[in-house]
Amino acid sequence: MRKAELASDGPRPTPPTLRALTIIVFAEALAILAGCIVLIATFDPRINAASGLALIVTAAVFAVLVGVLGLGLLRRWRRVRGAVIVWQVLQISCGLISLQGLLGPWWAGLVLIVPAAAAFWLAMSQSVAEALLPDEA
Repeated sequence: MRKAELASDGPRPTPPTLRALTIIVFAEALAILAGCIVLIATFDPRINAASGLALIVTAAVFAVLVGVLGLGLLRRWRRVRGAVIVWQVLQISCGLISLQGLLGPWWAGLVLIVPAAAAFWLAMSQSVAEALLPDEA
């Protein structure tokens, strides 16, 4: 069979690596949302209201954007893979700073690095790259 005949048989099956990457990205979005909720719960306007509100809004925006990345993976948007890789690199760099004790406790660095490294590896895999290619008609 030719490629054109295979493509016309219906939707392509989702590889397990793409499923795992999608789950990790959605879990990251939920973790950011949980952090946003913690920020709202511990918000004290007497300390510095402007900075607190800016941090809450920034966390909420990041939660939405990472959720959109997960949605893009779910719907197999072609160009979402690059944004996922950039997000994982940023997350790994924040984790490395935490491991040095400069930004939060050291264990927070591991919590950031482990899923980001797994997602980075999955996003760079050949099966994910092929799954996000457009269908040939």
